[in-house]
Amino acid sequence: MIDHAFYRKTEEDGIRTMFDGSRKPDEVFNMVMENRSPLASIDQIETTNACNMKCVMCPRGKPNLMTRKVQAMGTELFHSLVDQIADTEREKDARDEGRATFLRDPPPSLVWPGSAYDVTGLRLHHFGSPTLDPKLLERVGYIKEHASFPVQFSDTIVNMQLDTARELFRLQLDRLIVCLDGTTAEDFERVRGVRVHSFDTMIQRMHDIVEAKSVLGTETKLDVQLIQMANAPEVSFVQDWGAVPGVHVHIKPFFPYPDVPHDLVTEGDTVFQHDCRIPLTSLTILSDGRVVPCNADYNGEHILGDTREQTLQQIWESERVIDFCRRFIHDLFERTNLCHRCGFYPYSSIGNTPLG
Repeated sequence: MIDHAFYRKTEEDGIRTMFDGSRKPDEVFNMVMENRSPLASIDQIETTNACNMKCVMCPRGKPNLMTRKVQAMGTELFHSLVDQIADTEREKDARDEGRATFLRDPPPSLVWPGSAYDVTGLRLHHFGSPTLDPKLLERVGYIKEHASFPVQFSDTIVNMQLDTARELFRLQLDRLIVCLDGTTAEDFERVRGVRVHSFDTMIQRMHDIVEAKSVLGTETKLDVQLIQMANAPEVSFVQDWGAVPGVHVHIKPFFPYPDVPHDLVTEGDTVFQHDCRIPLTSLTILSDGRVVPCNADYNGEHILGDTREQTLQQIWESERVIDFCRRFIHDLFERTNLCHRCGFYPYSSIGNTPLG
């Protein structure tokens, strides 16, 4: 979830000018504190940080970058988090800040293909492959039984087995994104760093998943994904999948994380717009229960709380989170800090011209 009420209260002019240099940091900070929802917004729960890919845009693709212990989240903790989020989302509905409000009147800055799921739903991934979590199906089932918010995740076609997809459809998972990432084994390897010996088998598996969705009559939004990066076969990919009933083509913008090369950004791409607002409007939960400010913190460099010892609401209201927002807006981080190593941070020197 994203605090979309903040976008509505701040209005488009306020959002557009937050980090364009026309406002002083104190003014931006006061605006954030005045318009930020008092209720927590959780973007992602990392149910596991196990991964067998070596993706080119991800720190997991480079040896020795992620030093966190590889583990799956405990069931009791996961249930507690889902219950807390469900209670919070019901309170947002009562305040006219919930999903129905967003769907009725979405702020223009939060409108893109799939934004209804991204803004008002929960993602079960961070820096791991969800299907490597042995409790994935139980977790999805628990959310569908105990909560009303959408749940989604993405995984590669290599890891997404047909039987798993069928069970997810039966559970009425709201959105499933399957990353095919090209039309050949070479395309896939260039993105995911893993060689697939029979890519035709993977393509057939994707068609079987589409057929299973049709046979089961599920309402799950099924996306087949290609990442928009240099030399990606976007035209042929759209031609191959655009006319297949029951599946949506999802062209995902290239998102290079901190500490990885950025040379695969397409020519003229403005991916590094230096206007990040993620830590101001949501939180992410690592597989061990600790909380970080965004989906780029792969190693837990900015720990804002621990859900094994605090509630989500306590963390959202904590001085540690407020202080992080203050430092983020005023550029009080060292140049070696994670934010400065990310091209989306307004003051980062990576990519396009930064604010500083």
